[in-house]
Amino acid sequence: MPPAHEKKLMTTYVNTALFVYTEKTEAILEALQSSDFGTQFNTISYDSLLLNPQASLENVGHVIIAGGVAETKAIFRLALEYDFSVALIPEKSEKKLFKFFNLPTEADKTIELACRANSQAIDLVLCNDNILLFKATLGWLPLLDVSADMSKARFLIESFKKSFKRNLLKFSFTTAKGQKITTAASGCILIQQKGSIVSKTIEEDQSISDGALSLLIFSPISIVVYSKILLRLLTASKNRKRLLPGIGYIKSSKIDIETVPDLKVTIDDDCITQTPLHCEVLPKALRLNIGDALAEECQETQVSKESVKIANLPSDKELEQISLKHIPIFAYAAEERFRELFISLRDDAKTSPTYITLMILSTMLATIGLFQGSTAVVIGAMLLAPLMAPIVSLAMGLLRGNIELLKDSATKIGIRRAMLPHEILGLLSP
Repeated sequence: MPPAHEKKLMTTYVNTALFVYTEKTEAILEALQSSDFGTQFNTISYDSLLLNPQASLENVGHVIIAGGVAETKAIFRLALEYDFSVALIPEKSEKKLFKFFNLPTEADKTIELACRANSQAIDLVLCNDNILLFKATLGWLPLLDVSADMSKARFLIESFKKSFKRNLLKFSFTTAKGQKITTAASGCILIQQKGSIVSKTIEEDQSISDGALSLLIFSPISIVVYSKILLRLLTASKNRKRLLPGIGYIKSSKIDIETVPDLKVTIDDDCITQTPLHCEVLPKALRLNIGDALAEECQETQVSKESVKIANLPSDKELEQISLKHIPIFAYAAEERFRELFISLRDDAKTSPTYITLMILSTMLATIGLFQGSTAVVIGAMLLAPLMAPIVSLAMGLLRGNIELLKDSATKIGIRRAMLPHEILGLLSP
């Protein structure tokens, strides 16, 4: 890596730039004009620019906006229309902008970066035609409705209390390739930032130049699963190899979201729209001056392929059982989730020649043990009797109200069938 003074010599700066300021950032103009980067500045207030953007942006190739999130989004939208590059000098309170775009916090370094001519092409995300910078949320998710300074112990207690009041709602997601996913969830979040607790639950990294948007779906099908998610979120690490239980993940260039009932959508902390929600990525749509580390990362980033990971979510066949209902303490035992178990239980409930043979032998052995007064022989007969499997099938049939399973298991247990060899042997014995 070249030394700092060589790097400065290699850096090129724009010849002219339009500086857009607000009441809070007007004082930055003096620092800009005293800079020695050879840039000529034209200035205009943010309000004046919006009155007649066409005239104000004529022949403008680079705009420096000094303001907050709302002003930044407005300039981004104008950049799409008038095709100019953008640089940011955020207000000091806008820590998210500094972090997200890897901007230096020192005023002189921020100005130097804003005057550079090497802007980086990045993606722009639209949700119902609203620009998304950081995240968009629907419904309810943990870690999003609690105070940032709350202790972990207090957070766990408050979150556990709220879980008993939450419902799972019907969500439908459609990706750019047309894949449709219908499930039950309490909420979901569209992520456009890295480093947050929520984004750490995803095994794949997000980038502002990979042409895709990440969606995290939160579906705690039971209080037990919900508790596991909370504990894992609080100890989340970047090197997670798989998704948490009750969490699904979709990454695509377009995502359509529908819910029953309709839900309000909060985009970058502002509730400005509702479902149905259409989200799409405009690849490389904006040229922006960003920090060196982020710019290097963007240059190395490749276009992401569509990814859908929904194995931990309820299937559409389970919606009737769990949607619009409070989260149960234990998960509903859907056949799709325990397919092998239910196949085994059905097999255990059916009578087979092997079962009949073992039952006859066990009852005959128990009868002999009774006549001989031998406890050991009776216990051996009990171990030989294959009754445990049909009893378990009978219990599952009763719990689930499965008449077919109930009849098959009751017939297999067959007390009369078990007693018949005993009676015959008793009659033949002296």
